[in-house]
Amino acid sequence: MIDALKVRMNGLDLRYGEAISTSKCAIARSINRQYPHLTHVRVTPRGISATDKSAGERYKFDTPRQAVRFILRFDAGADLQPISFTARLEEVARIQRSAPGEARQVRRVVCEADPAAKAEASMARRVKARSL
Repeated sequence: MIDALKVRMNGLDLRYGEAISTSKCAIARSINRQYPHLTHVRVTPRGISATDKSAGERYKFDTPRQAVRFILRFDAGADLQPISFTARLEEVARIQRSAPGEARQVRRVVCEADPAAKAEASMARRVKARSL
């Protein structure tokens, strides 16, 4: 299990990232490059999510304020420099494998990180949304 995503963007991530794309933006490219075992990476101002199929888990991370500002400016077409940030784990969902033809089941699990940290992250997300 990953406790946090330490994202270090490079110039190629920025150059080939697609604006207004949750899965092909510069941040998603950076995560895909640095964490090749993660799939289905999605990046939004409200959160970052990714799946680790080998562990059978789907992770949800907070989007730090610096990254939110980057996303908004990148989508608006601004000229930007690569950034680095750490996204904290907020939630883990266990993905239960199903037989062919059956619907896939996802069971949410309280974040195995500190519950107080989860509450703090939730409050910070609300405050961040108001300040944007």
